[in-house]
Amino acid sequence: PFREDKSIKILIIGCGNSGLSYDLYKDGYTNVVSMDYSSVVIEKMAARYPMLTWKQADILTMAKDFEVASFDLILDKGTMDALTVDEGDVWDPREEVREQVNTMCRQICQLLKKEGRREYAQISFAQPHFRKKYLIPRAESSELEPAEGGNLFGWRYECTNLPHIGLGYFLYRLYFD
Repeated sequence: PFREDKSIKILIIGCGNSGLSYDLYKDGYTNVVSMDYSSVVIEKMAARYPMLTWKQADILTMAKDFEVASFDLILDKGTMDALTVDEGDVWDPREEVREQVNTMCRQICQLLKKEGRREYAQISFAQPHFRKKYLIPRAESSELEPAEGGNLFGWRYECTNLPHIGLGYFLYRLYFD
């Protein structure tokens, strides 16, 4: 649904030195903000692509750096992967990692618009049975009030296998209608 509307506001979290922001710009998406934790990366990318918007911010506190409820689409290309690298046992991740990912997802929910189609899209190596526990945590694992069906974030979940790209990725789409 976003392909036709090039005016949507997009946030790319953990952009690193990827050319994704510029590729979107070339495709006609001109309302793109790219953020990363590293000020060095942001400075270099801003020098390389001065026509784009770059912001140094932390994914765990990004709601204080952007206007709340202002993005239609938030893109994550490996950012959650970086956050979960120290999870320990993939079947039973460390509590600290679970809390950080939960915080990241709450920050994303705060930044997504409150009405209309809005989405968090993630490209990852992580297989669905490992990633779903982070993206669709159940109420019993948190003090937060659950949304409908026990899903703490209230978003709908879709996963698509992308086997012909690189070593094989998964596209996770978390969205509200």
